[in-house]
Amino acid sequence: MANISNIRGTESKSLRKKLKSAKDAAMNDLKLQAYELGVNAIIGLDLDYTMFGDTIVGVIISGTANN
Repeated sequence: MANISNIRGTESKSLRKKLKSAKDAAMNDLKLQAYELGVNAIIGLDLDYTMFGDTIVGVIISGTANN
């Protein structure tokens, strides 16, 4: 469906939902890691998406731990 949307220039609701879900999972994982390290905050947050082929999306999230 995303390929058809790309050709037509429209937005794929299905793709948007999957990207949001992946972003939320990555953010929750980062929060858990920060909690386990005992940090007070995460600063300089960076979020990137990458594609592996036509169907697999990777989410990369990083930040600096601040005590």
